[in-house]
Amino acid sequence: MELYEKLKELIKKSQDNGVPLFFVRDPRTKLPSVSLTLMIISFLFVIVSLVNAWAQFVKGVDPGNSLELFMVTAGLYFGRSLSNKTRDVGKIDEK
Repeated sequence: MELYEKLKELIKKSQDNGVPLFFVRDPRTKLPSVSLTLMIISFLFVIVSLVNAWAQFVKGVDPGNSLELFMVTAGLYFGRSLSNKTRDVGKIDEK
């Protein structure tokens, strides 16, 4: 039962504090960016799938699908950075 209690305490501590994740910092805002992290991960996946298409390490990995994933995540990142100028969404004038 001691192991069960330790595991239960670890899970509760993780839920209270959150699990720290690695995010790439946006060079413009200097803040962690989920969309930039996804774009870099998908770019690395494209490179790995292109090398795999040549070397055939794993069968069934399509470079076209990984390129589509990269295009979607790049569109997410660049679309977000284009539309995220100087808006204050949280401020509402109340009368």
